[in-house]
Amino acid sequence: MSAPEIQLCHIKKDNTNLLISLSLFLVAFWTYLATMAPTVSFWDCGEFIACSYILGIPHPPGTPLFVLIGRIFTLLPISKEIAVRVNFISVLTSALSVWLAYLIIVRVIKYWYGVTELPLMHRIVAYAGGAVGALFLTFSSTFWSNAVEAEVYGITILLMLLITYIALLWAEKYNHPGSGKFLVLMAYLAFLGIGIHMTVFLVMPVLFVLVILIDRSKLLDWRIWMAGVAMMLVAHELVPFVIAIALLFLISFSAVLSTNGRDQVWRLLLALSVIIMVGFSVQGFLTVRAAQNPAINENNPSKWPAFKSFLERKQYGDETMIRRSFTRNGTWANQFGTHENMGFWGFFREQYSSEKYRFIPFILGALGLWESLRRRWKIGTVFLLLFLLGSVGLVLYMNFSDGTMGDRLEVRDRDYFFTPGFVFFSILIGLGFAGFILWIIELIGNSIALKMRLAIAIAISVIGVAFPLVNTRAYHWESHDRTGNYIPWDYAYNILNSCDKDAMIFTNGDNDTFPLWFLQQVEKNRTDVRVVNLSLLNTPWYIMQLKYQMGVPIRLSDGQIENILPKMTTDGKMLRVQDVMVEEIIRANNWKDPIYFAVTVSTDNRVGLEKNFRMEGMAYRIVPEKGDELIEPDILNDKLANVFRFRGIADPAVHKDVNDIRLIANYISAFLQLGEHYRHNKEFQKAVDITEKARQLYPSEWRAYAFLVQIYAEQDNFAKVEEVIGMAPKDEMERLYLNSAYAYTIVGNVDKAVMVYKKVLQANSKSDAAFKFLISLLYDNHRYRDAIDEVDEFIKGKDPNSSELSTLNRLKAELIKEMTSPPKG
Repeated sequence: MSAPEIQLCHIKKDNTNLLISLSLFLVAFWTYLATMAPTVSFWDCGEFIACSYILGIPHPPGTPLFVLIGRIFTLLPISKEIAVRVNFISVLTSALSVWLAYLIIVRVIKYWYGVTELPLMHRIVAYAGGAVGALFLTFSSTFWSNAVEAEVYGITILLMLLITYIALLWAEKYNHPGSGKFLVLMAYLAFLGIGIHMTVFLVMPVLFVLVILIDRSKLLDWRIWMAGVAMMLVAHELVPFVIAIALLFLISFSAVLSTNGRDQVWRLLLALSVIIMVGFSVQGFLTVRAAQNPAINENNPSKWPAFKSFLERKQYGDETMIRRSFTRNGTWANQFGTHENMGFWGFFREQYSSEKYRFIPFILGALGLWESLRRRWKIGTVFLLLFLLGSVGLVLYMNFSDGTMGDRLEVRDRDYFFTPGFVFFSILIGLGFAGFILWIIELIGNSIALKMRLAIAIAISVIGVAFPLVNTRAYHWESHDRTGNYIPWDYAYNILNSCDKDAMIFTNGDNDTFPLWFLQQVEKNRTDVRVVNLSLLNTPWYIMQLKYQMGVPIRLSDGQIENILPKMTTDGKMLRVQDVMVEEIIRANNWKDPIYFAVTVSTDNRVGLEKNFRMEGMAYRIVPEKGDELIEPDILNDKLANVFRFRGIADPAVHKDVNDIRLIANYISAFLQLGEHYRHNKEFQKAVDITEKARQLYPSEWRAYAFLVQIYAEQDNFAKVEEVIGMAPKDEMERLYLNSAYAYTIVGNVDKAVMVYKKVLQANSKSDAAFKFLISLLYDNHRYRDAIDEVDEFIKGKDPNSSELSTLNRLKAELIKEMTSPPKG
């Protein structure tokens, strides 16, 4: 029996390694638990929690294993909040992923030495590299974000790392009797893991490369390649995959019988085909449960055609993901660069450190790759491919749209798809740090005593461990801490409670739908309201569910629903299926039950009904009368003052991301629309009071200050204008002064407006806006001499050769011409 390609240095009773690994697990676990979301979050989280609670079917491809695991966690008495119980899955599995990442790094470093007994110096190097890599992973941006909410990526990464770790175990013992069980276990976890997320399978092509690199007999065996191709078809289409695995089973079963089980390869392939079917069988949950019509049953995959389309994600397009990847949806520069919501480098550079020290993890990662390739090229090649497949490969495969090639720009940051790449780069960082210590020790050589070399290695290790603990943790803590963030829960509550009894409400996307599903299915809040998602309203299966399960009035027959298509109006406008169905539901309802549109629904999705919209909170009610910006002031005021919840919005300690801020802006708009109603009706004190509530709700939002400034300026109350501007964020002061000057102009107080514009220019002599508004105001009021003086003042300090100076001189000449021209008429 030949020696294995990879020699592991066994350390008997390595309690130090165990202690370090458990310590890193606890650091990650405490970090994620301390920053975990206290309830539902935006995007897919509400859907995942609700589906876990009711065993529903979430969006394609369904994540059946996550739903089943989530259901188990909803039964555990670890919190009063069901949402917290499901969030905890990510906390636990992400911390376990950190633990596994440490073990992988340490194991790979041990491979470097190729000796049977690992001395203390090399153990220190291995421990330090593992700890540094694990800590960079712990505090990396995307991984941390996924670790504190109900998402699939914590379990996904755990399974990917577990499969990778098992592959390393196989590589140590590949020529030992029974080593095939490691390959069988890897296949089982991979195909079972598809029930969490398809990303789990990402490691399998690379680990197949590891198998044929380590075991040359498998490289030259056509049967292994046949099995590999059959397995990889799962990433393409369902039917070819099922046929391939079935053929693999039949062929290997026949071969095992004909050889009386003596051929180990055929036995391995038979075991693989069986275990693949067992693991993949978790997808059967989708058809079984869908047939029972749960309240959330996306695509209703209870029958074969729907089930096939569901797993192949046909809801997002007729082509498979692989086929779609060959027609780019964005430029290379945008997909690989820093383009908003999708550019890979824009996400990658933010992962591990603040900008000042960003070069450190990237240098360590590159060094880790070099050291791995140099010391054990086969293992190094595997980790290079794992990183490339999780980064460059996913850029190509996901093919995100940048909005320049027909499709719209991605609606949110898509960094989470690149989580595998970021995770494997963290491992490379750990390997690089170990390589750095070795480089220092080798540079010193035997010029100093062993104890001194050990002391130096320990000192470098302490510094390396301290860096992510101090720099990266501090860099990301505030932006990743979800403590006290009840904004998604409250937003869903406020939308639902904007509706009258037994209402229907049209919603637009994930954030005004999934949290509502959570509140209704889990919290049992406002279950009388029927939520109608406009995106899903383009699909027959959803229209059927609305008609038969939710009691939404629809007069179309089942056949008409199955064959419904977009149609052209007489004036040449294309109506989408959702537009046709909105009109159908409104007509079929015939004013029986209240119908609303969430305020988040875009103008394009309102089918021209804005004139019939009356604001009653975070929703517009459709009413028979027509008008511009209709509101019911008493209802709206009651909702804002007594019904709605705004927990944490005014608290600066509660972090708000871009999405939170955008949705909070809808609250401010509601307050200001009511305030405008009061102002228009000369109820100025009511206008001030409601606007002041908006200001106090979210002091960072400039519009409330601007509206108060407008009210006080119209009342010629300069002292109040100054008071309001003094309370505003400093970076908004110029904008607010300009608003006040404009308000003074509207009411005819030109002198006050001129004074304010001059005040802005005194504070910021380069304010183009203040200068242009001032000159325009003076010109309109024939105060040419004053305007010329202001131009002369603005010219001071300008570059004599600049085009700007030339423009200003021409402006001055025109003003002089106007001043010296005889009066017109």
